[in-house]
Amino acid sequence: MPAHRILLHPTPGTATEADLLHHLDGDDKRLVELVDGTLVEKPMGQKESFLGLYLGGLMTAHAVLHDLAWVSGMDAASRMRAGNIRLPDISVFPWSMFPDRMMDDEKIASYCPQLGVEILSESNTVAEID
Repeated sequence: MPAHRILLHPTPGTATEADLLHHLDGDDKRLVELVDGTLVEKPMGQKESFLGLYLGGLMTAHAVLHDLAWVSGMDAASRMRAGNIRLPDISVFPWSMFPDRMMDDEKIASYCPQLGVEILSESNTVAEID
């Protein structure tokens, strides 16, 4: 991960979900992810934002037409299997995950998407994406 995207407060390796929520919901609202106890700013330029919205719109239209799933955008935090909290640019949650078709009212979803789409930015590294 490029060093300029790593938040130094709290100290890398010690960040918590509360620290993440402070940035996601605070006055200085910033898109950050919690990766191995470190807050990492999520890069998003105009081109990446446009592409994410465009693809998300197509995926939502398909999901609605075929009654398949919820589709969410880049500011929806999900707890991943490894314990990190990520904000995929597009997340797909099939109806099988929600038999009553109701999502929980959580700031951080306690479930991970069945499909997560990441729009790559120039500042993303190969190691980060792997």
